[in-house]
Amino acid sequence: MTPSKDLFELVKSMTSAEKGYLKKRALAFKGNAQNMLLFELIEQQKEYNEESILNKLNSTRKNSFAVAKNYLYQFVLETLEDYHKNSLNRKVRGLLNSVELLSNKGLISQAVKANEKAKHIAQKFQLKNFLLEIADWEIQFLMNKNQTKTIFKEIQNLNDEFFGYLKSIETSAKAKYTFNYVRNKHLIIGMARNTSVLTDIEALSGLIVKNKSGFKNDFIVQYYYLFTSAVYAFTNNDFKTAYDYSLRVEQLWFKFPHMKKLYPDLFMYFITRKSLFEERLGLMDNIFKNIEMGRKFITGNLSVDHKIKSSFYNFNLGMCNQYAQYQRSSKVIDEINLYRKTLQSQRFVDYDEQLYIVTAADFYFETGDYKKANSLLNQIFDFKMRYREDIYCFTFIKSILIHFELKHYDLLEYKIKTTLAFLKKQKRLFKTEKLVLDFIRKQIKNSTIVKADYRKLKNQLEEALTDPLEKNILNYFDFLIWVDSKIENKSFKETKKKKLML
Repeated sequence: MTPSKDLFELVKSMTSAEKGYLKKRALAFKGNAQNMLLFELIEQQKEYNEESILNKLNSTRKNSFAVAKNYLYQFVLETLEDYHKNSLNRKVRGLLNSVELLSNKGLISQAVKANEKAKHIAQKFQLKNFLLEIADWEIQFLMNKNQTKTIFKEIQNLNDEFFGYLKSIETSAKAKYTFNYVRNKHLIIGMARNTSVLTDIEALSGLIVKNKSGFKNDFIVQYYYLFTSAVYAFTNNDFKTAYDYSLRVEQLWFKFPHMKKLYPDLFMYFITRKSLFEERLGLMDNIFKNIEMGRKFITGNLSVDHKIKSSFYNFNLGMCNQYAQYQRSSKVIDEINLYRKTLQSQRFVDYDEQLYIVTAADFYFETGDYKKANSLLNQIFDFKMRYREDIYCFTFIKSILIHFELKHYDLLEYKIKTTLAFLKKQKRLFKTEKLVLDFIRKQIKNSTIVKADYRKLKNQLEEALTDPLEKNILNYFDFLIWVDSKIENKSFKETKKKKLML
């Protein structure tokens, strides 16, 4: 990444409010006109073109242009720092900077007051890393006093406090590691289709209760351990247990309401995960209440990470598809496309991009626009989007279904052959997928497909889906609805809506 590219991306990442604040702040600094012109020229570009900028800044020589870019980069960073100065972390950091400054000037009583303010905020919001620094300052202030027995006892108490913070930080780190491991394992395997994939996370999850004991009032430790249990239960198809754990996390948010401001990303993750557990339990009304809560929370909230927003949009689209609310799905896709235009890359990152494409393709497939669905899925193959292996592998199956609907029979024999080979190699060729692929391979060799063939396939699928692990295939695509639509000679959309009304 070049410095020029860095500046361009920094400018393009700014919100309208941040840009407005920068322009107002620039007015207070004399001699900033040329730099603001550079800012505006960069802001107007869709792709960085330095030559075009230099032509419009013809009075600026190339050797001073590098200085101007560096100055503007630092000015933007300082402006963003000032704009977001009221965040809790920056408040404490500002106070601790004051502590250092006042202490260096010998104004110890003022430094102590600033340190006490920092400690009050850090303790209230469990900002553990700051607490270490605050305790260190407290010890330093006491060490500079006459060493009486009372002072010595206070220092010992502070030392105990310091090591208590260290232990708390260590426990938080273990909790976060455990959560990340189990969550990432879930992202790799998706829903368990056999028991062997759960061996390692089952052993790790068994340590959770033991590790979190003694930290009942520690928000972050409780959050990560509870959600680790929830994600493990969900991966293991125990949706009721996963939901019960999410309700306990919900109680944490009620107990520590101020943590939403400090951990907005964790709050949004909670909303989407809880809603997903509710979807598995058929609690549709709860889901859309949560989605509306999430929508209100992220609107205008600059502290929510863009990746969290991307995941939320994907989840919203997925739930609209799940409940055949296709008009709503169409609006969400429009919202996503508008949001993507605000991103520097014009697309989501990695896993979220993969998930968006397949979810949008589901919408177009279910509403009968097979060409659009096919065009989207081809992006998965063209860019080898394997961030989530289960989704990538199942995309091959969806692609075959799309070509079957488009009657591209000349392509299907080869696609089925290569798909079978690929899924076997990846150890992801399960019974349901094999039944469907064998069915399509057989049908494309016949001149006509009769309803009796679909009825036979339906019976075979229903038998296979009596296995709870095999049933997880329905979370990727509902083959039973697809077969019923063929038997009833209706569209997938009509058949799905009818099923949901039963």
